[in-house]
Amino acid sequence: MCYPLLYFLVPYLILLPEQLQVPGVYFCLVLKVTAQVLAFPSNAILLTNSAPSMLVLGAINGIAASTASLSRAFGPTISGLIYSVGLKLGYSGLAWWAGAFVCFLGAIESLWMEEVKGRFDRTSNDDIVSTNEDRFDSLAVGASAIEAGHAGNASDRAQLDQYSIAKDCHLTPRMEIPSSHSYEG
Repeated sequence: MCYPLLYFLVPYLILLPEQLQVPGVYFCLVLKVTAQVLAFPSNAILLTNSAPSMLVLGAINGIAASTASLSRAFGPTISGLIYSVGLKLGYSGLAWWAGAFVCFLGAIESLWMEEVKGRFDRTSNDDIVSTNEDRFDSLAVGASAIEAGHAGNASDRAQLDQYSIAKDCHLTPRMEIPSSHSYEG
């Protein structure tokens, strides 16, 4: 609840006595940076723990990074529009208050979060083994489709190579260099 309060109070810093305005700005900056340092790692942990499988973790992180980038791209534009509307209406703090409202909605939404059983709650190795077997089975299906000529893009070929390596990794004999070869110059 730090962000909503902070964003709500920033426009009122001008009401402080002149000698307290700069310390007030520094106080708000320290509070924002502290909240940010605590929030972003927590969000990353929550995001990682919400992945049902390690196989989809990359997609989830990619979507999260794309969403964050879009927010950083459009946020200043939308805030600028809200600020200009606020100036026309005589409320220079309207953009700050809109940000406080959005943060408040996010804080309220976070109260409904529940911890659910996930991939870290497994108690036996059977689940982990079956997950690996499922992974290789899906690779085998993809490899069969590629070999049958149903798919042929670069991603599919990479998947076939991965399957071939996974299938043959325990069958490949270790290469030995004959003793007759010398590497001395």
